[in-house]
Order: sequence, then C-alpha cells, then structure tokens
Amino acid sequence: MLYIEHIQNPNRLWAFPMVGGAVKYIIILPVAMWLLIVDFAAILLSFINAFFVFFTGKYWEPAYALAVGSMRLTAKANCFVLGLSDTYPGFTLESSDEVRVEIPVPRKPNRLLAFPLFGGIFRLLVLVPFFIFLFVFGLLVLLVFWVAWIPVLLIGQYPESLFNLMVYAQRLQLRLSAFTFGLSDRYPLLDEEGLGPDEWGPGRHDRVYRPL
Repeated sequence: MLYIEHIQNPNRLWAFPMVGGAVKYIIILPVAMWLLIVDFAAILLSFINAFFVFFTGKYWEPAYALAVGSMRLTAKANCFVLGLSDTYPGFTLESSDEVRVEIPVPRKPNRLLAFPLFGGIFRLLVLVPFFIFLFVFGLLVLLVFWVAWIPVLLIGQYPESLFNLMVYAQRLQLRLSAFTFGLSDRYPLLDEEGLGPDEWGPGRHDRVYRPL
C-alpha cells in the first residue's frame, strides 16, 4: 500500500522559481548517494533471493526488508523533490508520517519467475512496454511539476488534481520496483483501479489510500 498525506500549507520558499528547486537538489544529494548504496545492496540480495524462492518457495526475509526499505526511501525522496512533502526524507529506511509504503511478504512467489538469472531477464523483457509508457507519462509528470509551483507560490496550496496525478506517478514507480524485486508477480500496468474519487480515504480528501 502507498499512503501519501495531502500536503497542507506547503512551504512557499521551496516553490520559489529556480532557487527553491536548486536548494532541494543540493540538500538531497547525500540521500541520493545513500540510496544508490541501498539499491545496490537490494539488487545483490535479490539475486540471492532468486535461489531462495526457487528452491524453497518462500521470500528471503533480508532481501524483503532491504527491497521494501529501498522503496520507502525512494518514495520519501521523490515526494520531497516533487513538493508532495516538505519533510526531508533523511536516511532511514522506515516510512514517515507523510509517506508510507507497506508491502506484505509474498506468500506464494512464482518459482518460475524466480528462476535464477533467466527469471530476472524475463521480467525485464516483459517490462519493455511499461518502460515506454512510463517514459511518456514521465513527460506529463515533468510538465505538471513545472506548473504546480505556481499555485503553491501564489496561494499556498497544492491543487488536488495535480497532487493526485503526481501520486499516481509514485504508484507506478512502486509497482515497477515491486515487480522487479519479485515482491509482486502482477504486471505493473494491470491496474484496474484508475484515478477517481475512490482513490481517497474517508472524510476529507487529505490522504491517499491506495494499493500499489
């Protein structure tokens, strides 16, 4: 599950043209370097996990913990850079109050998809259409990113429609990571739950409650 708190009273300084974005990119660099190390370790453990799943039919706990931790830190960093959260992501692999990623341990992971080396190659091959879709969708997200600062700077609010779209982009990325790490055997594009009012939790539209 992905939970992203709808930001209230976003910091207008972060939305100041050029300056706010430049400062964000500078201060996020240490997190990005740490995330590279975490991602490398998660990928390494995922190779070991392939043997574990193939022979035992169960997901290896250390591989699960690091993969989910990597996804959590990535989501927090992305939300900070994109203005979905004003909270600095830090270096912990746990969720924050504003951004939470919860993925259960796979109960019955597909052993064929976990076949060492070949399973990973197959996953990457079938993801080619998704990568193309993600590239095109990413251009739209980039456009939204450059537009969203205007209402934040002028009226101090992040428009719900733009926020909704940016959250959807994060869900797509998390679906990709979950499929790549074998945390889900469901193809990322097979999401029958589109954007809509049911995406929001009960009561005020202040939180997103959606499965990956």
